[in-house]
Amino acid sequence: MRRTELIDPFLDPGYAALVADGQGAEIFHDRLWLELLREEYGYEIGACCVRDDERIEAAIPFARIKSRLTGNRLVALPFSDHCPPVLAADAGLESLGMLGDALAAHAAEDHLDLTVHAALPSVPEGHVAERFVRHLLTLPTDPDEAEANTSKKFSVWLSLLHTMLATSTTPVLPENPEYTKSNAGRRAGVGPA
Repeated sequence: MRRTELIDPFLDPGYAALVADGQGAEIFHDRLWLELLREEYGYEIGACCVRDDERIEAAIPFARIKSRLTGNRLVALPFSDHCPPVLAADAGLESLGMLGDALAAHAAEDHLDLTVHAALPSVPEGHVAERFVRHLLTLPTDPDEAEANTSKKFSVWLSLLHTMLATSTTPVLPENPEYTKSNAGRRAGVGPA
């Protein structure tokens, strides 16, 4: 029987398994990226999921942001231009709808604004950021060669991402890596379009 729940993505092995094998998984879903957000910005990180028996078949990570400047809110996921739900290969639209309903209910229960950086059905009160721009740059597989032709600021991001990818279990790189640079040039991610 399907049910929704809030989980700690750092402690629940089902989350890591879904991200490793699921559809839509990107670098922003990886526990290393979530750990970076938690450690550097102090965000409380969680994930909303749909379970079928003990297996997670849909999940989306989120951060609880407490800010005097921008207010308290739930964001899936800050500093991530695009962060869609991750779905098991056999997950259907029902799971996606349940996920959206549960995430919206969690935000409403805590009186938080909700922002989702991907299309997600059933988020009636949330702001769904469906419009984004992704610029894909095909770079050499050698990090030193790739960094030689980038700005200093972007080189720092490339180094960080290379470290994350070297230790990540998330399958986000094709045989010929592509690095994604946001249109503002302030955030970077790696993964398929």
